[in-house]
Amino acid sequence: MFVEGIYDFFGPFGTVGVLLALLLVFIIDAVLFPVLPELFAVITFGLYPSMTWGALVLAVAVVGGVTGNAILYAVAKKAKLPRWITNRMKSYMSMLMIRDERIILLNRIVPVVPYTGAFIAVCDWDFSRSIFYVALGGFVKYSVLILISDVFFVFYETGMARVVTIVLVVLFVGASFLFSHLYRGRLREKNSVSRNKDG
Repeated sequence: MFVEGIYDFFGPFGTVGVLLALLLVFIIDAVLFPVLPELFAVITFGLYPSMTWGALVLAVAVVGGVTGNAILYAVAKKAKLPRWITNRMKSYMSMLMIRDERIILLNRIVPVVPYTGAFIAVCDWDFSRSIFYVALGGFVKYSVLILISDVFFVFYETGMARVVTIVLVVLFVGASFLFSHLYRGRLREKNSVSRNKDG
């Protein structure tokens, strides 16, 4: 697996290498394609479960999310995306109930806006506010995941705690994507009805 290769490469560098691998996971997730950073965050925490290590994992998660979105924002701004792509992105945003930077907070729970950095650029959202929401949303989300994981490590043996944590995260991610799929389906249905009325 691609992400496992990253961990294998940086693993020999110890805890610093593990944190660098996690940082790359978050950047790849924001810039290129989804790689389930939630799962790798709790797996990384489970290597050395402690509040100090948890704080480091949390910091990397937030920095990685911010860095990845900032990179994609810069690329989208400089690359001048084709008009048909930007039109589709703006059309998609026009269907959402929340059409400004606040959608980034919802996106931490229900991923309805992929490649957030590109949307920040195309929709001309305030960059500072958008990045603040990326950081805030990431901080809250991964704080909760790490705290829950820490509770499992307190009450269960290490092996069982890791299994329970991974199962919980998989269920959380699965539920998030299910809600996202249903939400997008309702948007498409609503848009289709609106077009029929206009026609």
